[in-house]
Amino acid sequence: MKKIILLLFVMIGMSFSLHAEESWLKAYKMAIHMKDQDTGKWHDWSEWKPCDVDVKIDFNNDIVVVYSEKIQTYRITETIDQFDDKKGGTQIKFKIVDQDNDRGEMRFRKEKDGVLQIYVDFADVTWVYCLRGE
Repeated sequence: MKKIILLLFVMIGMSFSLHAEESWLKAYKMAIHMKDQDTGKWHDWSEWKPCDVDVKIDFNNDIVVVYSEKIQTYRITETIDQFDDKKGGTQIKFKIVDQDNDRGEMRFRKEKDGVLQIYVDFADVTWVYCLRGE
């Protein structure tokens, strides 16, 4: 799996040492997309909200930690796919397990203008962080 995460950083054009144990990014805005529990339909995405959140990617253990108010820890368990999306971005999708043992997916996305995003997808909610290197 470590090879796949290293591929991710090559894809997004970030520089790092091949022997790096971890990499730090900064989330500067986020949005959320929720499913209505009564109707099963997705609401519109929220407006972008500014944030100042550290994100650590631990290459040795295939773990992503988001240091938001409630710390989010995601263990990458499997690589699903790497693809170009309809909006001109490039994505790598992984299966994840979070700190509560909930299963979902995580997508690392690089927009065509170079903005890096991390999407966290569960059955009833998705959130996205826009990131920059530290």
